[in-house]
Amino acid sequence: MAAEKFRITTLCTGDGYEFQCGDEFNSCIYGFFLCDGIIDCPNGADEDSAICQADWEKLCEKERRFPNAKPFEMATCNNTMCITECDLCDGYYIDCADGSDEDPVLCSGENRPQINGDCSSYRESYPIPTAMP
Repeated sequence: MAAEKFRITTLCTGDGYEFQCGDEFNSCIYGFFLCDGIIDCPNGADEDSAICQADWEKLCEKERRFPNAKPFEMATCNNTMCITECDLCDGYYIDCADGSDEDPVLCSGENRPQINGDCSSYRESYPIPTAMP
């Protein structure tokens, strides 16, 4: 399974712009990271399908209506969240809140999805870190 990477998570301060992760560390994230398709809370609460389903549906519909806006296609996670095809089986980030984009069965051998678009410019913006020597 790929390693997860979290963006800024802080201790809750009571600021109205925070989302409380509900974990044992009293972690919070900034509200604009909520339901953005990237797991920020250590427990993944910010991408919980019960909270985010409506937002994901809007994002997926937008991607379907404007397919030429990006040089690559979109993929749908098992929980109906949309991600770029460049994020499927990338071996590092878990992009689907349910982890289905890094499923070992999906990402191995003949099952591995073929990328139809050009992910080179996307990878320049979101590089996969290389291992340290």
